Amino acid sequence: MRRGVVGLLGLALFAAGCATYDRGRFGAVSTEAMALPMHVVQQDAEGRSCAAMLAPRDELAVRDALETAGDANALMNATYTFERLCVVVRGTAVRIGDRTDSSGE
Repeated sequence: MRRGVVGLLGLALFAAGCATYDRGRFGAVSTEAMALPMHVVQQDAEGRSCAAMLAPRDELAVRDALETAGDANALMNATYTFERLCVVVRGTAVRIGDRTDSSGE
């Protein structure tokens, strides 16, 4: 009996890790306050975070997508999914504001 319960629990955990769940959509995502205008940097940006459950996985996934896109500082029309124990964010990477240094120099 105990083996069956442990086996069923293990199977449930394995199945949850291999599944993909749509977690929602964002109109725009940014890690800092922005000013307009906006320039598209990359159409199909993707970022993921497979960090421990206590880590800010959403923020890490967005940061990963922005770093991959280069000069981007926000995501537009982003999707947010849970795939194989990872948070995955996909969207259009954009640069909001002018292309000069954000420190004003």
